Amino acid sequence: MSPVPPLAQHASPGGSPLPEGWTARTAMADDLDRAHALVAEDHLDQFGEVDYSHDDMVEEWSELDPARDAWLVFNPAGTLVGYAKLNPRKPHWFECTSTVHPAHRHQGVEAWLVDRIGQHARELLPRSPPGERVLLAHLFNGRNEQEARLLESRGYVFARRFFRMQVEWKAPPPAREPPPGVVLRVFQPDREAAALHALHELSFADHWRHTPEPFEQWSAELRLERFDPTLWFVAEAAGELVGFARAREFSESEGWVRVLGVHPRWRRRGLAQSLLLRAFGELHRRGRHKVLLGVDSDGRSGALQLYERVGMRPVRLIDVYEKDLGLPRLSQGQTCET
Repeated sequence: MSPVPPLAQHASPGGSPLPEGWTARTAMADDLDRAHALVAEDHLDQFGEVDYSHDDMVEEWSELDPARDAWLVFNPAGTLVGYAKLNPRKPHWFECTSTVHPAHRHQGVEAWLVDRIGQHARELLPRSPPGERVLLAHLFNGRNEQEARLLESRGYVFARRFFRMQVEWKAPPPAREPPPGVVLRVFQPDREAAALHALHELSFADHWRHTPEPFEQWSAELRLERFDPTLWFVAEAAGELVGFARAREFSESEGWVRVLGVHPRWRRRGLAQSLLLRAFGELHRRGRHKVLLGVDSDGRSGALQLYERVGMRPVRLIDVYEKDLGLPRLSQGQTCET
């Protein structure tokens, strides 16, 4: 690994100091393996399992610049004990997370990382298009009350709770026929990518904090090495895509349904359940008997009730705390409104 000097400051600009002798720096591409190992240790300690793969971090880092948007903290022995990242992919909703090794919690690293994220978000603020307020969103374990108190002390407020849902099928899951006139089949990326992107945007237009995503950005997953179109299912009616389910293998025994969407005209007809069970069935056929997905705890969309009907249950809470950063500057030299 190429040597990189630690950051000169012992404290985040305007924020909390690190313990004496501890150092911090921004990340490099070849830090990814050990950053993932740290997150995995944290997940094992907090949740008893790891559901964040090395590929997940590869994908995440492809959406940001580690040398600008990610930070590492080391103890005096040179051991990595803290990691944080800010994803600026959505120009008005910066998503961030932070992780501290279980053996080194409550020594000031959490506060340093949160303060550094906040400082960086303010540095990025002028890059966001004008006219809309920018929010800094911190995602974390909803059972971690100490992190919630830390964020509140920095001006964050509770915004939303998400559930990590899980089901385990010993026997093959049941199938459900789609509504009359609808055909379920595998996605064909060579000729349907643009249509699926359009359907994705339409399906999630009323979703909490949805930000329209340009096709080039959305389609980046189609170019990933792990992309498997045979686990992406679409529903077609009269030559039009009206629903979709995007699944993937996670481990030798687990699968994920990453996204499930239905055209607004086709909701409340059982199509979402048909797509979901189709994805469950294919994952089960491949030996992935345990399936997970994430869902907004706000039940007004009906998604949570759908997942409960097919036997899923919440196994983890993910809370989102937000901080209003104000309006971006409209031109060079203007100050941000707060």
